[in-house]
Amino acid sequence: MQRSGDPRGSAVAAASGTDWRAGSERRWVPLLLLGAGPLACVLAAMGVTSGPGGDLRMVATVAFLLVGPGWAVVGFLRRAPASMTWILAVATSAAFGAVIGLGMVQLRIWQPEAALLLVVALCSPVLLRHAVVAQ
Repeated sequence: MQRSGDPRGSAVAAASGTDWRAGSERRWVPLLLLGAGPLACVLAAMGVTSGPGGDLRMVATVAFLLVGPGWAVVGFLRRAPASMTWILAVATSAAFGAVIGLGMVQLRIWQPEAALLLVVALCSPVLLRHAVVAQ
């Protein structure tokens, strides 16, 4: 299957980096996560719990914690299919969240806002790297 105006096949164009879709998912997901994580931290620090701000805080927090830590790790996989990338990102994030939660329970330090800030601070530099250097 060839694109109009490009004598090469779309697979060749994607492999050579000339296809605009090549790596786009690897670039926009970390950018969205880089927006959601700090937004969730700011809303948590402000103590927003109800109304539209509370809904935004919940969506930003769940979106970041569901995908962010895993995407920071899985983003290093090269040429992984999109389905495998998403499954591994969500599974890794869930495992990471469980370990953080169990650690807080065991240490008897239940500070979910501080844990969110720590996770965002650890993941943001790696997500920024993934957004800048899309593979």
